[in-house]
Amino acid sequence: MAHDVFISYSSQDKVVADAVCATLEGRRIRCWIAPRDVPPGLPYAAALVNAINDCKVFVLVLSKGSNTSGQVLREVEEAVDNGTPIIPFRIEDFEPTDAMRYYIKSLHWLDAMSPPLERHLGKLADSVQALLSVGAEEQPPPVAETVMEALAKKRWPLPIWATALLALAVVVIVGGVGWLAISQTRSTPTPSDVSSASESLISKLTDTPVPVVPTTAPTEVPSIQFRDDFENALAEGWTILREVSTHWSLTDNPGSWRVTLQPGTVDGFIPELPTNVLLREAPSGDFEIATLVHFTPTRNYQFAGLIVYQDDQNVVQLGRSYCDRPDTCVDNGIYFDSISDVIESFATDTTNPSIAYLRLRREGTTYTGYYSEDGGNWTIIGQHISNINPLQVGLIAGQALEVSTIADFECFAMEELPSTSSGWSEWRTLTFNIPSETLWRQSGENSYTTIAEDLSTDTFAWSNEIVEGDLILIAEVTSPLSDVEGSFIIYGDGTGYSYGCLFFAYGHGVAKIEKHTPYHQGENWLVLNYGDFNFQEPTHIFQIEIIGDKANFYIDDQKVASAFIPDEINRRGRIGLTQYWEEPPGVTYSNIRIKTLNKVE
Repeated sequence: MAHDVFISYSSQDKVVADAVCATLEGRRIRCWIAPRDVPPGLPYAAALVNAINDCKVFVLVLSKGSNTSGQVLREVEEAVDNGTPIIPFRIEDFEPTDAMRYYIKSLHWLDAMSPPLERHLGKLADSVQALLSVGAEEQPPPVAETVMEALAKKRWPLPIWATALLALAVVVIVGGVGWLAISQTRSTPTPSDVSSASESLISKLTDTPVPVVPTTAPTEVPSIQFRDDFENALAEGWTILREVSTHWSLTDNPGSWRVTLQPGTVDGFIPELPTNVLLREAPSGDFEIATLVHFTPTRNYQFAGLIVYQDDQNVVQLGRSYCDRPDTCVDNGIYFDSISDVIESFATDTTNPSIAYLRLRREGTTYTGYYSEDGGNWTIIGQHISNINPLQVGLIAGQALEVSTIADFECFAMEELPSTSSGWSEWRTLTFNIPSETLWRQSGENSYTTIAEDLSTDTFAWSNEIVEGDLILIAEVTSPLSDVEGSFIIYGDGTGYSYGCLFFAYGHGVAKIEKHTPYHQGENWLVLNYGDFNFQEPTHIFQIEIIGDKANFYIDDQKVASAFIPDEINRRGRIGLTQYWEEPPGVTYSNIRIKTLNKVE
């Protein structure tokens, strides 16, 4: 049987394993689970090995039973040997055996110990979908012709496009949890390797041949907007945020921006903010920035790398760092953080503890982090969806404690990426058709209120406009309840819940994104989020973003739900305002605006 996911579990946890299987298959993710899928007549061990070797994601139901199961341990070992990404789904609190720890110590576990289990199953399904969405059938963002070609003039022995398309091991975040693929063996570059690469590459970017790429990838060579090799003086246009001149230098290690770290981080682990943050104006559209940094962190929260900066509370950063928290960290490794209302992070360990080639790409609200240990073989560590306004980009280095630590940045490059669209439209007002004056009332210009007292079914007010493709929707929602309630249909057919639409709803402390209809037995949930939300004011701003394959749901700029969009969604239809049959009347939707992405045909 063709399958995407292998489910490994102890027989003691069959009920949970079956629930995992049902949830994933409800998302149309093909699963292999024993004994259901063991072919008749085939030896059991052979069936397991074949199924593990053929899967794309390995889900481990982690419990006291599986922790001590020799069979489960052999399955994990087979997955590790095969280089398959492993997602440990921990349902009990326990200390792993030495043998199990050996295989999963560098992985972050998805904890599912607190009820209800369904909430954790949704997050697991999101994680699996994220890994599969950037797998072999749906490649990661194109990496050809990037800013790293400019850095290659100084550092790399091969054009980046020739090697970046060969090996992209992918790790994707969902809901603030980093999933780490088992690392493949990589060669460690020596100082002489870096030196020879630096000496051998002096060709200009315009001399680089344009590679053969998929038709969806840009084929033109993008313009290099800026590059600084830190020779003698900083290039024009840099500013230094919170400058301490005694702690940076261009002469201590000629050809490098050397920073002596001081206490300060942007993630809030300590109150101090980082000093000597090197910043310059970011491009107005999509872009990619890159650097090569020599840095060996040994203490918690030491960090050196790239930054995309709005302000001290809203950044995206990618760099080498150290963190020894067992639940989320990998000690010295590459960390990719999105910091705003919440902190979301990826982490992965590396073979070489002291060098990092880094690339950070922005495409719309999607930020993709890449790293390499040799400048030729690149790995995507993950992607963040962030609504920060990227005012500036640059380099950052900081730490938590006052210890003598140095980071050497050999270069910084920045380019604008070729656009695949003609850009976002201007904001425009949506108007809605009131189905009945006994169900809805137009309570003002661009304002619609539910008034039905006793409902036997849900009612809808539909937009006059049909929308298509990527969009951002904003509305003010006023509720008579102490906790705001509101719901929207996106890509509806104008009659009711329909196959291919998306449903966004918040109420009673629960945010959810569903497909087709909210009336189901769990198979239509894309995400169901029981968050620690506190929306007590009568009026709140709802924002829905559908960009690429990701849907995000915000209330008052706080992300309450996020999910990947399945293929069966229409991506064309009307916007619907809804009233549940059990909701009290008096919910008002007003100032409803939308902008859409105008694609180039």
